Amino acid sequence: MNMFRLALALCALGAPTVLAAEPSRAASEEAKRHFQRSKELYDDGDLGAALNELERSYASVANFKLLYNMGQIQAQLQNHAAALKSFQRFLLDGANEVPETRRTEVLREIDKLRTRVAELTIVVPYEGADLFIDDVQVGKSPLSAPIVVNVGKRRVSATLQNYFPLTKQVDVLGLDTLTVRLDLQPMVSRTTPSATDSSKTLIGSTERSTRFPVWVPWAITGALTAGTVVTGILALGASAKQKTLLETTPITPAQQTAAAADTRTKALVTDILGACAIAAGIGSLVFTLVREPDEAPTALRVGVGPGGLVITGVFQ
Repeated sequence: MNMFRLALALCALGAPTVLAAEPSRAASEEAKRHFQRSKELYDDGDLGAALNELERSYASVANFKLLYNMGQIQAQLQNHAAALKSFQRFLLDGANEVPETRRTEVLREIDKLRTRVAELTIVVPYEGADLFIDDVQVGKSPLSAPIVVNVGKRRVSATLQNYFPLTKQVDVLGLDTLTVRLDLQPMVSRTTPSATDSSKTLIGSTERSTRFPVWVPWAITGALTAGTVVTGILALGASAKQKTLLETTPITPAQQTAAAADTRTKALVTDILGACAIAAGIGSLVFTLVREPDEAPTALRVGVGPGGLVITGVFQ
């Protein structure tokens, strides 16, 4: 269908008798304005804008004759699926008012368009999912009928609350009849525990795995205390030896320096171990007191004896 034929159709449609008396006067005037702008845009070669104006005109006054012009422009824009729909609706709404010559012409156009479209059946296992083809919504699942689409690569998508969206791309050829299944996956499995329960279980397991017997810190404290006692004894021995050497035996300055260094080193180690033992003892005592009652010691005594810190008790 060439531009000249379409221009004639548009001009014929612009007559006042075409915009029927049923709509309000304001709606009729609005439809005429959109129709006139459509004709001007078409003459300028702006087919997309001309189609938009025709659609506005049809929305104001649903005159079936506008569908014929819309189908022609859609076919020129290679939107064959939309053109097929417009022509089929034109014949359905026009019924006996469509002249036989025009009906024959449109039927030939429909036969040609059917070879350039395909039918897509979209299957989603859940009701109420929003369905899209090339990011344009075509309905909700389940659809009552297949969707007519243009040939080429089509993007088929589905979205549903609490489910991950899913998109598939399909290659469509003329006269194809395809079924696209979109198995949406839930964001949270219905058969698994809730996130709160899982976190509680995980936390509980971690807490129990990190606990250790109450005797462990006390054993460390005991070891440090024993080390303090041993190094203290060694430091006293080194000091006594140094004193004896100074009093009874002539020694060189080098020997005197070595003896003094040995005494200082052992005394320093004793001080460090003693400080660590005290800190460990305080920590062990706090750890013991703050533990849960069922894991606390049944008896505990802390005191100071000749050898250092003395701790006795029975631990569970």
